[in-house]
Amino acid sequence: MHMKNLDATQRVGAKNPVSRDSKELLYSLYMFKMLSLIPLVVALFVVPSSVFADACGPDITECEETVSKTVRSNSQHYWCFAKGLKWPVELKSLVKAEGIVSGDPHLGQFAVIPLRLIGGGRAMQFANVDFDDSGVAPFAMDFLRLAIAIKAIERDIQRNDKDVEDFTGVKGLLEAYKTGLKGKLIAPPESIAKDLKMSPKEYDQLAQDYVEGKLSGSDKTKLSRKDSEVEAPKSSDSITAKVAARYLPGYKVLDVVRIRKERGGSVNQDRFWVLVEGANSVKKIFEFKGWSATALESFHKQKKPLDWAASLYPAFWPQAESEQYAFKKIGSRYFWIREKRKSLTDIPYEARRKKDLNFLTEMSLFVANHLGLIHGRQTAAKGYSVLLSDEKVSEMFRQSVKEFMNQYLNKFKIKS
Repeated sequence: MHMKNLDATQRVGAKNPVSRDSKELLYSLYMFKMLSLIPLVVALFVVPSSVFADACGPDITECEETVSKTVRSNSQHYWCFAKGLKWPVELKSLVKAEGIVSGDPHLGQFAVIPLRLIGGGRAMQFANVDFDDSGVAPFAMDFLRLAIAIKAIERDIQRNDKDVEDFTGVKGLLEAYKTGLKGKLIAPPESIAKDLKMSPKEYDQLAQDYVEGKLSGSDKTKLSRKDSEVEAPKSSDSITAKVAARYLPGYKVLDVVRIRKERGGSVNQDRFWVLVEGANSVKKIFEFKGWSATALESFHKQKKPLDWAASLYPAFWPQAESEQYAFKKIGSRYFWIREKRKSLTDIPYEARRKKDLNFLTEMSLFVANHLGLIHGRQTAAKGYSVLLSDEKVSEMFRQSVKEFMNQYLNKFKIKS
């Protein structure tokens, strides 16, 4: 728009001509608006080849506590980043291979738990215990996500103790992962091996102790409200004792509490703990966790919720009954329903002792191997596994993973 256009607008059908002062004011406002758009126009053309996708939200450049915790709590942020990566042309076919992936693989995402098997009975198994951010995406980018999560732990530890050496590298992780792709299991850390030898009945006793610790001191039919995250349910909540009872047949519902989470990956998801009593007066706690779209939606569209959930079990729990980690539509919303488990393994995210550092090394390799098993059991991964068995392709992939891993982590700054 130019000044003569303002004059023309003034003349056409105008009963009250615009004064010279008014025209100058309009022109000034117009120029101010145009100048304000310059940074936006520049930004459209001056963009690095690999950046956090602005369309997916603001950069996360500061960490409240640790890089590791921030990485684990922001899987959507990673998949936005992954969508913009420029892989070498030679790896195009490798990176295009897609199937069911964890979406948020990290050391705390896997644990030894007792699972009811499809053929009957129970067994202690090392398994993925959180499907929230799972779905269909490239296998290669799922591995990159794991490498980032592990490297983040190293950086946190080394920030406090510069003498600590890397406890694993991309090369070691990749070899363990490729072994898993071929269906081969590597030796677990000593403590994990010990947990796998535990009988389900032994675990049940530990689980009872865990539940007892969550009960009110004065009333054993109520969950304790002392924890800052626990609060009384609201009358408008979708999960009430009556509703919970419909989805927990064979149990008597004793109490329901709402779990408030102020930060982390589940901050925006409704969560409820339901205390129940079953046979022989054995008490258990079940969690009803509200579903929200998987982080992989940041990468590409996933299936409708019920179909999406059903597609995950064959990859993650091929031998186990799906109902012990059920996905249900309750009213207009979806919920994950699972028993609250006693954790047998504490990940030493702030390790200092050599023993803990050795465990992190072994656990990192074992989780990478298990991720390979998850990917490798899928038909869609057959060609992908063959491609990665080529030494040249594998080395190029390793170098790309290392580059992107450091690029991502270098974006994070710890608040002082």
